[in-house]
Amino acid sequence: MKSAGGWITEFNSLAHKDTQWIKGKRHSFHFREREKMFFKWIVHLAVWFLVQAVTEKCQKGNMSSNTASQVLYGSNITLSCRLTQHERCNKIAIFHNGSDIKSIHGTEISTDISVLDYGRLVFTCKLLCDYTKKLICGIDIESGNPPDQPTNVSCIQFGEDGNPTCRWDKGRFTHINTTYMLQLSNGTDIFSFLEENVNNKYGLLDLRKKLNFESTYTAVVAASNGLGSAFSQPLTFMLIDIVKPRSPTDITVKFDNNSATNCTILWQDQQATQRFRLRYRPITSQQWTMVNWLSTRRYSLHDLKPHTEYEFQVSCRFHPSRGIWSDWSTFQTRTPEAVPVGLLDVWYVMQDIDSQRQTVTLFWKR
Repeated sequence: MKSAGGWITEFNSLAHKDTQWIKGKRHSFHFREREKMFFKWIVHLAVWFLVQAVTEKCQKGNMSSNTASQVLYGSNITLSCRLTQHERCNKIAIFHNGSDIKSIHGTEISTDISVLDYGRLVFTCKLLCDYTKKLICGIDIESGNPPDQPTNVSCIQFGEDGNPTCRWDKGRFTHINTTYMLQLSNGTDIFSFLEENVNNKYGLLDLRKKLNFESTYTAVVAASNGLGSAFSQPLTFMLIDIVKPRSPTDITVKFDNNSATNCTILWQDQQATQRFRLRYRPITSQQWTMVNWLSTRRYSLHDLKPHTEYEFQVSCRFHPSRGIWSDWSTFQTRTPEAVPVGLLDVWYVMQDIDSQRQTVTLFWKR
């Protein structure tokens, strides 16, 4: 069996190669063959950790566990300690967090314990001599869970010039060091990304790679630690499906011939967007009126309420029938007052100021 260094060196070497786009006929691999090779190394690494026992050698002796350094929560492990250096005292004990688990007169000791704590567990072996304790050796064990299958894998790119960002749910907290890697393929080339920002609930990766609009991509997330491996369901997409445009800009509202009820709303968008949608409402209302499937950057509205504050919102997307809509752009304005119609009920009152001047006050009903 290979040493830990051997497995890790080969694993890192493969991961490094997979962080480069494979170009040219000489380095061409079919996606499924390359995918199998990549996941095979992850499984090999996890299996190696599972079968290796932990042994620490110290100056006065050594301490070991019959398990790997990462163990499943609730499992039973056997701890052993051996004093190899001659000492005046011959009583040794195994401790966990300062508490004596087992002690014995002699130079060797072994005990079985159930792992009922998550995280890093520190075990020490000490020589008990009169009223003093001398450290012989110690080991660290990590207790946790194998990774759950990554779920809800999704990717998004903000703007035509952005980079894709992918996210997924990790499932239950593993409590131990767990590696998450996203593998992206366009059917011939493969690119792999290691998660950098570790979060207990979800994974997040900035791919820092430009994708093209012609290819179909498949993304798979692999999770691995010393207790096992898990893989997400593949996510298949084209770039047009995940690109979110920037919001339209410079919304203006022009009222037709000073009309209080009819207007034209216009907006600007410098992207290659092909579809727009519009919604509007009086500020005092919670109900939106929606206008979908617009292909131009203007639209005429009718039958608005006079002298009313309105909110107008516009969003866009690149493809007529697929892809992500942009966030809404917002504009608010008040419609003009309506021109009076029909006969007015009008009267006036005249008052003399002096012999040559009068005041006239005009009244009317609304």
